[in-house]
Parts: sequence; C-alpha cells; structure tokens
Amino acid sequence: MVTSGYKKFGVGLDDEQKREAIVVAARRVLARVGYHQATVQQFLEEAGISRRTFYAYFKSKEDLVSGLIIKFIERALMLRQLEDPSAVNSIAELREQIDRMATGLIGLVQENRDLLRVFFEALALSDDALSPSAQGLVSAITSTIESYVVQAAEKGFVVDVDPKLTSMTLMGIYLEIARRIATGTAPEPIEPWITEILGFITRGLIRPTH
Repeated sequence: MVTSGYKKFGVGLDDEQKREAIVVAARRVLARVGYHQATVQQFLEEAGISRRTFYAYFKSKEDLVSGLIIKFIERALMLRQLEDPSAVNSIAELREQIDRMATGLIGLVQENRDLLRVFFEALALSDDALSPSAQGLVSAITSTIESYVVQAAEKGFVVDVDPKLTSMTLMGIYLEIARRIATGTAPEPIEPWITEILGFITRGLIRPTH
C-alpha cells in the first residue's frame, strides 16, 4: 500500500536521507515476506516512490540488500577492532573483552532480525545472486575471530588450539545464535542462554587461572 504520494517523497531531504528512507521501506517489506518473495514493486509501494526514483539510488533489489549486508559486516568488524587482545594484561581482562564482543555481536543480531532472515536465505542457496555477500559476511567474521585467537595465544592466555578450526567452530555457534534470534526460536529470556554459551566457550578456550 502506498504510504505517501510520489510528489511528496523526499521533500526537505538530502540524497542520503532519501536513500535511507527507501532502505527503511525495503526492510519493512523484507521483514514481512523475505528476500526471495520481495520485489522492487513492493519497495516502491511501501516507500511511496516511482520506479525512476528507486533506480536513481539502487541498481536492483540485490544491490540494495547487498549494501545492507556490507554495512552489517562493517559494524561487526568494528566491534572486533575496538578490542585488542595484545593490549590486555590478564586473563580477567581477556574475559571482559570477549564478553563485550559477544554482547555487541548479539545486540547487532537483535537489531537486524529482518536482515538476518535475508542473510540465511542467501546462505542456503549457493547460486543465489546474494550468496557472495552472505558468504563474505561469514568469511570476514571468521577471519577476524581467527586473528583474535592468534593474538590471544601469543599472550599465552588461551589453550593450545588450531586458530582456524577454532574460529570456524565459534562462527558456527554464532550463526546458530543468529538463526534462532532471526527466526524467533531463541529461549526467552535470552540472557541466561547467552551467558551459558559464553561460559562454555571461555572454559574451553581460556587457560585456567590456577
């Protein structure tokens, strides 16, 4: 359903604000019907814009959604960049870092449930146009987890593990958490569940203090 007339769209907004308004409308559609069922026409109707206006900002549906996934990757990697394991001086500080990163990543998932639904759709179909962006997200986060484990190992704070295999395992756990949050199947309240998972990870990864 058209929410505003074509002539009214963008009045008083700069290009970036117009682009964001289209994205917000598109995300509402994606949250309702998913990526594969969503169409550009639905985006137009939701935003109350013409096809010409949409294509002034985006090449296609895939272009819009790929951009959202790229932004998600950037925000996820920023959480890692804020935490430097080489700067910590104790296992207690390392635990605090891991807790902050885990909390931030879970919060990012909770804020982007609609996008995560799209992400899992793309991840399930290797030949899908959006698959490279989805696979890129997995690879980027896995790589940054691996680099974190390597740096923590250099400080002597983690047990003797294979950083690559460990990062893949941790990414698998994170994906399952994300899937459950995106599909509404996570336990309620979610906090005790996350605490238990985080405790399981740190007990298996961080060296005992005694």
